[in-house]
Order: sequence, then structure tokens, then C-alpha cells
Amino acid sequence: MLFTDIFNKKTQELQPEFDKLFKDILENQTHDGDLLLMRVNGFYYPEANNWDNTLFKNPYMIGPNTEGHSDYWHYRFIHNYRQNSTSSLTFMNI
Repeated sequence: MLFTDIFNKKTQELQPEFDKLFKDILENQTHDGDLLLMRVNGFYYPEANNWDNTLFKNPYMIGPNTEGHSDYWHYRFIHNYRQNSTSSLTFMNI
């Protein structure tokens, strides 16, 4: 069971640290598109150099690839649990 009061307390503790992290990332990224590439799961696919059905052979891909699909479904599992196993009761009242 997940308790909303514990979520709220942890959010208050951790949100400032996430804000600092995001600020540092924005200030120190080497290219304006770095965060975008992370978000769209860019990856390197060297087999594209061997394709014979296209003139443009670029091994840099945008999309989830295998790791991205795994990450997506793991997130969906955790999110579903969060949505269906959260109690409005406080932890101390149980």
C-alpha cells in the first residue's frame, strides 16, 4: 500500500534536489538538444551502415530501441501500481 502523506512528505524533501539537478543539466549541456535526445531515447544502431535499401545510412536513431521499450513498460507497471494502490489514509492511522 502507498500512502499519500508519505508521498507528499518525500516530494517536499526531494523536489528541490530535482530542481537543482535539472538546472545544472540545462546550464551544462553541450548542445541545446541534449535533453530532447534523452527524452526521445536516441540511440546508436551500427547495423544501419549495412542497409542496402537506402542511400542515406545514418546509424544515429531516434526512438526507444530495446532498452527504451523495457523502460517504458517498467514505468507503466509502476505507474499502474501507484494509481491503484494509493491510500488516502495516513500511515499512522493504520
